[in-house]
Amino acid sequence: MISRYIQALQPNTFYHIYNKAHENQKLFYDNEDYKRFLITLNKYLNKSVEFYSFCLIPNHFHLLIKTMQTEKSYSKSFSDLFNSYARYLQVRHDLTGNIFNRPFKRLPITDNNYFMQAVYYIHSNPTHHKIMEDFKKYNWSSYNLIMDKKKSALKKDELLEIFGGIDNYISFHNDLTEINADKVGIEL
Repeated sequence: MISRYIQALQPNTFYHIYNKAHENQKLFYDNEDYKRFLITLNKYLNKSVEFYSFCLIPNHFHLLIKTMQTEKSYSKSFSDLFNSYARYLQVRHDLTGNIFNRPFKRLPITDNNYFMQAVYYIHSNPTHHKIMEDFKKYNWSSYNLIMDKKKSALKKDELLEIFGGIDNYISFHNDLTEINADKVGIEL
């Protein structure tokens, strides 16, 4: 049986996608790397998936995407993304060998409640990994971008509709932050 983390992506389905650097090395060394990854992500995936949220952490990333109905080779799109970004890192930082773990992980999002929890989990990663206490101030996540009126590749309106509006989006993140802060003993 194929692990649920590596099953083939299905059309018209929400997924939580994530991957780590091989042997826990870094994927992002500085701001230029973060920017380059987002540009590369958009270049290779914008015709096959829709973007809902993301978070880039020094050694891994998380995405919440929805596959499109028309794409027949999601694997090729992701392969092109990983290969292009790996080549960039190898040249820029004089690295050799594998950059990403293989295969990348994917979890289908099966309902709106799971969708909202996945968005929160993705956004709260900087706090979860003790990069910063308040994930809402983290530069390389979509938390604040979703509330920004500027046009972007993110499907902000659709995401906010699932949350029931911007106020509920903010409340959901605040409520879960308070619950999770108590569980892990962090003061936010």
